[in-house]
Order: sequence, then structure tokens, then C-alpha cells
Amino acid sequence: MGGISTNVDFWPSPWLVTRLEYSHRAASQPLFSGHGGITGPNGVLPTTAAGVMSFTPDLRTTDDRVLLNVTLRL
Repeated sequence: MGGISTNVDFWPSPWLVTRLEYSHRAASQPLFSGHGGITGPNGVLPTTAAGVMSFTPDLRTTDDRVLLNVTLRL
């Protein structure tokens, strides 16, 4: 597993900091949750044998994120 991240900070005043960050992570095996999620239908894991056999979590080998953070210091 490995990754890279970069960010840009904007500090318009001593009390306000804004950060925009991009992060890319990769693994040789499926490790990251995809858009389909890792829980069952309606957010509940299946409990019956048929439900367990038909459910497959959406796992991916890469994960890309764009994060925006605004910090206000009082």
C-alpha cells in the first residue's frame, strides 16, 4: 500500500485557515471502500445464508479524495 497527498493552504487572516487537499492511495489488493459501500442493502449486513452468499462488498484497489477544510480559530 502507498499513497501521495498534496495541499494548498489559504490564510486570509490570523483566525481563518482554508485548506484544499488531494489524496491518492493505492494497494495491491482490494482494500478501499467503493461507491457501492461495504455494508449490505439498506445499510444492514445480510443475516440469512442466501443473503450472505449473494452480497459482495464493493472494494477497490485505489482511492482518490479531494478534501476541503475551513478552520476558524476563536
